[in-house]
Amino acid sequence: MCINITCKCGHTADLEEFCRTPIGGELPPGHFQCPRCGEAWKRVESEHRILRAGDEATIIAGKVLVVPTERRL
Repeated sequence: MCINITCKCGHTADLEEFCRTPIGGELPPGHFQCPRCGEAWKRVESEHRILRAGDEATIIAGKVLVVPTERRL
């Protein structure tokens, strides 16, 4: 399955291209870097919540945020 990412600079490429540094190293899980402009960001997820009603429980997913991070070589 091919997943494309578009950076705010306009560059669009496959997810795997955004998971490597400009010199070819792998980024940590959840970190991404544009191969064209070098803009870097990471995916941050807040904790999920569990709502209980009697014997039943529902899991509410946490929010997913994209935050800027340091560029890597």
